[in-house]
Amino acid sequence: TDAEGNATVSIPLDRRGSYTFFVRATDDRGRETEAQDWIWVSGDDYWYWAYDGLSIRPDKEEYQVGDTARIVVQSPITDAYALITYEGKSLGKYEIVKLNGSVLTYEVPVTDAMTPNSFIGVTIVGNGTTYYDVATLNVPPTSKYLNVEVTSDSDTYEPGDEGTFSLRVSDANGNPVQAQLTLGLVDEGIYLVRPENVSAIQEFFYAYESNLVGTDLSDWFYFGSAASVAADALEVPASPMVAERAEMSEGAFAQSKSDLVQPDVREDFRDTILWLPTLETDENGLATAKVTFPDNLTEWRLTARAITLGDEVGQNTYSIKTTLPVIARLAAPRFFIKGDTANLRVVGQSNLETDAEGQLQITAEGLQISNTNPTAINFPAGGRVTADYRVDATTIGLSNVTASALTGTASDAMKLPIPVLPHAIRSDIGWAGSNSTTWAFELPANTDLTTAYGKLYLTPSLAAAVAPALEY
Repeated sequence: TDAEGNATVSIPLDRRGSYTFFVRATDDRGRETEAQDWIWVSGDDYWYWAYDGLSIRPDKEEYQVGDTARIVVQSPITDAYALITYEGKSLGKYEIVKLNGSVLTYEVPVTDAMTPNSFIGVTIVGNGTTYYDVATLNVPPTSKYLNVEVTSDSDTYEPGDEGTFSLRVSDANGNPVQAQLTLGLVDEGIYLVRPENVSAIQEFFYAYESNLVGTDLSDWFYFGSAASVAADALEVPASPMVAERAEMSEGAFAQSKSDLVQPDVREDFRDTILWLPTLETDENGLATAKVTFPDNLTEWRLTARAITLGDEVGQNTYSIKTTLPVIARLAAPRFFIKGDTANLRVVGQSNLETDAEGQLQITAEGLQISNTNPTAINFPAGGRVTADYRVDATTIGLSNVTASALTGTASDAMKLPIPVLPHAIRSDIGWAGSNSTTWAFELPANTDLTTAYGKLYLTPSLAAAVAPALEY
């Protein structure tokens, strides 16, 4: 073998038949390993073997249009006649071929009609038994697949930056095409919670097709008497026409400039920042999309799917990051119950190339913090530091907690809203009336009135108020 462990051996095979190759190797420490593989050599000479059943095998797992598929048929009946059928959504070509011995090598020209897959069935009758087997020919419609290339004006961004994505769509031969694109830019962390469950657009439009053809003998069936059927009962109703889809309007939800917060306090966090359902490329196959990044410091996944009027489809994904030289993070619960006491952790991440002196700090609106003094700390280059703070939830409502990581080179702060809920059980009461009536009700004696609220709905009639509940 060569330095990469590869070796090539040429063996002339001048006889038709089945061959098994064994390879054994020993390394410099005397350890042995071996492997084996099987091949079939086709030919026109007579071949006999006492096979137990009918078996057919294609010579490849996948073909391209224009290839010739070679199907090896191993028959339990010697010199039999085989019915070869081209199967799939309907019965195509069929012919009867005589075997020379117990093996037949049958060649099938692969055509565009056989995409994305088709089937070759073989039926042999002999010795009072019918043998049937089918082989699948996988023919991906690569001529229908688009290449979607995505680039960006940067690999990393900061919150508030505007990013530009450039897209180029080409056909299987690399020629630019006009296509409609759908773009979505989503926080990569979403896919850690639940992976993408939408199949690739190629698999959706050109999915594996089942075989709807079967081969049976007439003597397998019993034809008895049946009641007559009226002629009009045999009429098959016409399939409803598919309604034409209305043209989709382009939309996007991304950060607007009015939502931008102070650059040292991050509080605008989003899961999805871009959605363009009908972006179109020009005659050169080019398109661009812009987005303003919110305050998330994360990795973003751009998913681009393309389709043309000629049913060509393709997709691609592209990743970029938003980050800062110094990052502040807050480890806190999603909510508090009034009376809770908890420890909140401020995490400072330094992406600086040198150590830096700084401090961690926490402030809160609606919570009592035992120690509001900043924590002086050294930020190691490429490392992280933490500080814990004890808080008490004494007031019902929405608290705002701000965590800061400050250095003399760069700083960051983030604000999170954390609700403080009452230690209680929710109770709802309702009433309906008409004209100028009065409704009197009582609340439990220990009700915290700061948590009570009501809603008033005005409708033309009582029936209009009840109608929305009918769907349940």
